[in-house]
Amino acid sequence: MGLLCSKKNRQSALAVLSLLLGALLVRLAGLNQSLWLDEAVSVLTARDLSLPDLMTHYRSAHFQPPLHSILLWFWGRLFGWSEISMRLPSVLAGVGVVWLGWRLGKLWVDQKFGLKFGIFLAVAPFLVYYSQEARPYSLALLFGLAWMLVFSHLLKKENRRSLIWFVVTGSLSLWSGYYNVLLMPVQWLIGWKLGKRETFFKKLLLTQILTGLTFLPWLPFLMFQMEAGFDSTKSLPGWGAMVGLPLVKIVPVTMIKFMLGRITFFNKKIYGLVSLGLTGLVVWLGVKAVRIKKNRAAFLFGLVWLILPLGLVWLVSIWVPNYQPFRVMLVVPALYFLVCLATYRSKFGYVSLLMISLFGLVRFWTTPYFWREDWRALANWLKASEKVLIIPSATSQWPLIYYGVEDRVKGLSSQLAVLEAEWQTSLAWEFSYLPYLEPVFDPALIFRQRLEEGCFVKIGEIEFNQLPVEEWARDEDCD
Repeated sequence: MGLLCSKKNRQSALAVLSLLLGALLVRLAGLNQSLWLDEAVSVLTARDLSLPDLMTHYRSAHFQPPLHSILLWFWGRLFGWSEISMRLPSVLAGVGVVWLGWRLGKLWVDQKFGLKFGIFLAVAPFLVYYSQEARPYSLALLFGLAWMLVFSHLLKKENRRSLIWFVVTGSLSLWSGYYNVLLMPVQWLIGWKLGKRETFFKKLLLTQILTGLTFLPWLPFLMFQMEAGFDSTKSLPGWGAMVGLPLVKIVPVTMIKFMLGRITFFNKKIYGLVSLGLTGLVVWLGVKAVRIKKNRAAFLFGLVWLILPLGLVWLVSIWVPNYQPFRVMLVVPALYFLVCLATYRSKFGYVSLLMISLFGLVRFWTTPYFWREDWRALANWLKASEKVLIIPSATSQWPLIYYGVEDRVKGLSSQLAVLEAEWQTSLAWEFSYLPYLEPVFDPALIFRQRLEEGCFVKIGEIEFNQLPVEEWARDEDCD
């Protein structure tokens, strides 16, 4: 019997190691893409500022808690500031998510379920994409999932160790992602639905209060960030339209992003059909999961975890239109948890849904358009061409600073008068224009009106993967 158990344990360990290795390899594929705007902001604030200055800068320039940036500050000084190095913390966090998913599935159902759940998390296109980004989302998901794992242990056994780890993982969750606070009402509702006693809720209340107290030092910074965000929305009306989804699109777009990742279908009819199809599939799987009696508690756990945060964010978005699927990434594991429950006894159903994820991954890998904006190629072109690049706002030049061509960039928001003075002194003036976030910073197209008044014409355009650079020159025949 001992030999059989030993052999079974070795097989289990080998399966988990293979799962984690596969998750790592998937996340290393295509890791050397160019940094895009938000990544460059994260990297440069960590690279160029002292740790105290980093905290001050984070207060005014981000709407994120600082844990990820602090991690990058130390990581970059140990391993360098290359694109791959800056993304490795997110990669490792993504692999950690898979490991925690395996443990969560094993705890709620069994070893087999844990492995199947882990496989889904390993190849989920949405999770893979953000596991390759030098941003805080993968880290926030890691600690959010760890918090839910410890909470699950607490549901099953209310011991001191679980209570301590609940506060630790909860604190890390809040310091890595603001939206993880939504897990607090999730935990209360799950406890209530599972019929926990009054003593459980007293301990839950105490540990959540202690968790919140650890976040208290950052609360003034959060208030400042919220005020700055509201001010930006007022001064830049186009920003709210860009960062938020219309209410009617929230559910279908969320489903297609969660299950297919950051890909799209350029034919809007096909996109709509796929969105509705995936939404219907999830609803059907939910209905099927409802009928499962054996793992009823696991079903309620996953359902509350999925529905409650989405519902709360949807309600908030009625007044503050800033909903995007990546903001509620904390519920993606819950979606796949329910999918695994619904297909647990159906090999065909499980494999079919797995193929949907693999389709999203392969389409992303084989379609460069879906990759990140290629600021690196743009910077190399600027170095070779020695041209001046004009952008609507100097706040968008972070990637070009990272790639060392900031001296060739001029932002219209601060230098329009200087540029117009140069036009008046140079009849043969040529330049390049990148209309990046033009609907936000120049919605009235004032710059283009100035170009027309200054006798400039567009003579060409070069595309650097979602970065269309226009080439302009003065028309010498213009009066």
